[in-house]
Order: sequence, then C-alpha cells, then structure tokens
Amino acid sequence: MSRKSDVTQSIRSLPPPESLPQAPVAGFLRQMWSPVSTAIVILIFLTAAGLIGLLRASRRFAVDPMLHEQYSGALRSLLTLDSTLNETVLKASSGLLPNYDPLVRTLHSLRAVGTTLQTGSRSAPYLSQQGYEDVRKSIGTFMETLSGKEQQVERFKSESAVLRNSQNYFPLAIRTFVDELQRRQESPLVAQQVEELLRQVSLFSLQPLPEHKHQIEAQLAGLERQPQSLQPPLDEDLRLIILHSRIILEKQHRIDESVREVLRFPTREHADAARRSYERHFHDALTTADFYRVLAAVLGVLLVALSASLVILKLRRSAAALDRERQVAENLLLNVLPKPIADRLKQAPEVIADNFPMVTVLFADLVGFSQLSSRLPAIELVSLLNRIFSALDLVAEKYRVEKIKTIGDAYMVVAGLPIARRDHADVMAEFALAALRELELIRGEREENLQFRIGINTGPVVAGVIGLRKFAYDLWGDTVNIASRMEMHGLPGSIQCSASTYRLLQDRYEFSARGEIAIKGVGPMQTYLLHGHKADPSSS
Repeated sequence: MSRKSDVTQSIRSLPPPESLPQAPVAGFLRQMWSPVSTAIVILIFLTAAGLIGLLRASRRFAVDPMLHEQYSGALRSLLTLDSTLNETVLKASSGLLPNYDPLVRTLHSLRAVGTTLQTGSRSAPYLSQQGYEDVRKSIGTFMETLSGKEQQVERFKSESAVLRNSQNYFPLAIRTFVDELQRRQESPLVAQQVEELLRQVSLFSLQPLPEHKHQIEAQLAGLERQPQSLQPPLDEDLRLIILHSRIILEKQHRIDESVREVLRFPTREHADAARRSYERHFHDALTTADFYRVLAAVLGVLLVALSASLVILKLRRSAAALDRERQVAENLLLNVLPKPIADRLKQAPEVIADNFPMVTVLFADLVGFSQLSSRLPAIELVSLLNRIFSALDLVAEKYRVEKIKTIGDAYMVVAGLPIARRDHADVMAEFALAALRELELIRGEREENLQFRIGINTGPVVAGVIGLRKFAYDLWGDTVNIASRMEMHGLPGSIQCSASTYRLLQDRYEFSARGEIAIKGVGPMQTYLLHGHKADPSSS
C-alpha cells in the first residue's frame, strides 16, 4: 500500500472519542477508604487548601508580561515622541515641512499617551501602591512640563505662520512691482534697489547673520523715502514690500528664539525619570512574584505527589491526547488537500484525477525578488514572504478560491474546482485586484518597492493528487501553462489576462488591450490588462 494510503488508513482507524475507556472512578473511591488512602486524602485536602489560599494571596502580585510590555512601551513612547516633536519643530523652522500637521499629530500623540498613563486605571496592578504613586508623580511632572512646551510650540507656529506668509508673498510682490515699473518706464533706480533688497532678504532667510540684517536695514531706510516719488498704486506696493521685509527681519529672530525655548523644556528628562521609576518598582514586583511562585510550586509538587487521582487524570489526558492527535492529522491533511479531495482520499485511497471543463487559473509573482533576497537577511526575507503569502491566503479564503501551491516567490490559485462554479472568472478577478491592494498596504508597512506581476487564464484542466511522500493536489494542462506565461510576460503592478478570460469579464470589468505576445509552444496570443470594475451607468 502507498504512503498516502497509510496516512489516510491511520486517520480512519483512530477510534472515536466516545469509544475510549473511561477512568475507573468507582473503583478508585472504594480503595480510598483504607487507612493509608484516608490519610493521603486528608493530606491532599490540606495541601490543596494551602495552595488555594496562597494563590489567592499572590494573585495581586502576579506580573502579566503583556501588561508590562504595554505599560513600559507607553513610557518608552514618551521619549520617542518627544524626540520626534523636537525634530519636527526643527524641520518646521527650516521650512522643510509643507504644513504643521506632523507637529500637531506628534503633540496630540504625546499628550494622549501621557494622559492615559496619568489618569487611566491602574494599568500595572502588580506594582505596589507606593510604586504606582511614584510613577504617577513622575508622569505628572512630565505632563506639567509638556503643557508649557505646548504653549511655546503654539507661539512658534503663530510666528512661523506670519513669517512664512511674508516669505511666500515677498518675492511675488517684488516681481510684480518691478514689472510694473518697467512697463511704465519709470524709476529704474528704485527697481534696482528693490531687486537688491530681495537678494539680501533671501540671503538673510538662509543665514540670518547680523551683518545681513544691517545691510537690509540700510536699504529699507533708503526705500522708505521713495513712495512719495511714485504714482499710485506703486507707492502702496512699495510700502507693502517694506512692511514684509521688516516682518521677515523681526520674525526670523523670534522664531529662532522660540525654537530654542521649545528645545530647552526638560520633557525628555522627566519622561526618562518616569521610565526609570517604573523599571525600579517593576523589578521589586518581580522579586515578590517569584517568592510566591516558588511557594506555590512547592505546594503544587506536593499536591501532585500525594494525589491518588493521578491515574484518572492520566487516563483522561491520554484520551484527550488521542483525540487531539486525530484532529492534528485531520488538520494536516486539510492543509495539504482541499476538503472534498481529502474526504474522498479517506474513504477510498485510490488515484484521484478529475477533468474540469472550465476553470480560471492565476499566477502571481513578486517582481525583483532575487535582488531583494540578495539584500535582506534570510530571516527578514522569509518573514516578508510569509507576510505577503499569509495576506494572499486570507484573500483566497474570502473569495473562496483554491490555493494550489507556492513556488519560491510565486503564488498559484484556481477558481472553479474541486467544486465547479459558474463565476470562477469573476471571483478570480476580484482576488487579483484584492491581491494588488494587499501588497500596496504591505509596501507601506515595509517601505520596500514590492510589486506583483499577475497572469490569468481560463480553460479546461486536469486536477489530481500526486506523490507518495509530501503528496499534493495539482493541476495540468495548457490552461495552466498559458496562465503561467501570462504572468511571466506581464507588467509589474498589472494583471494580464488571456482572451478567454477577457471574453468572460469584458462586460463587467475595465480592460485595455496590450496586444499580441509570443507564447512558447502556442504562438502569438492577444492579451489584455485588467484595471478594475466598470463604472455603474445608473450612478452617473
């Protein structure tokens, strides 16, 4: 008999759980009435009572690793967010941010974390009362300092907004003013002075040195006498240019001082003090929990050693283990084969091969995976591949398509078998579009240039189970080969379909004709690129 038959025969031969022998409770109870058994039972009850009392007393000292990670992570995030806030303020002062949204988000996150740590319920119940109060006090000091820092950041934003407005308007105002002077052919000296002012102010914005400021002040003093010699509205335009120049001179210095004030707030020191206070009291809680744990372990070992019901527990565990083994074997088989095929294989372990007249096959391949594998460490590469293929498995489960296999960085699925369905092309199109969306999300998480190249083809296939060891459910036929060629000759980030798939989907999905491509062993074939659903005419 083949290896495959051995596995399925072993699964079928496992007895049902209800047929397993039950623990001999009645006989055990009759034996307990001997003097030795009575003494052991008394010792068991005394030990159990002591263990229960110890567990109740030690429950409040138990350290939950998940709570500890959450609480310490929140404290660490205070340091990270404070550093991010300082860095964002510096970027904003240098004009590297298009708006203040990152600054507002960082401040909001920082205050949200601090408020949760300060006013929330006891997130670390294993700390002593004194330890919890010490940590809250440190966080309170941090929040008070953060309030002052927020006010300074608001002043910085206000002054920076005025400066940015003047810096954005100033070159445009000068260019308009100079063009108008040239059009009127008057005051060429004023035009030269204004253009020189633009150069000096721009230089001052890049490097606000005192000598630059003195030069600008001297130029402004000369220009302030010029409006009287100009015709309206040029005189008002010149006054506005002078006003923006003085705003830039004044606000640039104030902003630099505001940035220094923001960075001087000792929020990082207070956050670090709260973290160190928590770690100190956390280690004290660990010591206390270890003490109770050792006592509980001693009583537990004594209880197990004295327990005459060990035989009953062992029998029950054996029965449960046998049932679990049955379930594990069943789950392993379902991970290898579709459920209908697995059921057929368990009932009759013969060769399984079926013809399916119309299914849709999809191949998806990661573009540039070889270059990525040469750059990333092995564990990180496998983790990334597992993240991608796990996401595809969930998508396949959602649209009820059958995953056939993965080959390196390629993923193969089919719709329309082992149970035939009429909408096999539609669900495969939905799977392909969802796969691109999932990869887009993963690309945002990992910051890697990941792209799928997807190929789809529709037609007849032969499907069956092959192999003696590590057997698998697989497909054969020209339909599979053409689907693979659709992917191989496709474009990164696109879904390429054969003409047979296009004919089934053209009424409901948007396509663009790519043209003919040469398919090995077949010749030129017309191909199409799938873009998405067609717009609903009734919605327009």
